[in-house]
Amino acid sequence: MSKLLTELEKAWCASEAISGGGSGDSGAGASRDEERWLADCFAEFMDRGLHQLKLHRDLYPVLHANSLTR
Repeated sequence: MSKLLTELEKAWCASEAISGGGSGDSGAGASRDEERWLADCFAEFMDRGLHQLKLHRDLYPVLHANSLTR
């Protein structure tokens, strides 16, 4: 996952350098709508991941003896 995000960041930076930076609708980079969509997707991904961690902690509390042996 980290490798994919790093590659996405490199591609993003490269497209901004080609389009002259900023997030205008020049055609080369991402539009503002695309940037918002990507930000929303990452926010949903983070919320989902945190929710899954909470569920895991509910099932396997950190200092619960039985959880430590599983």
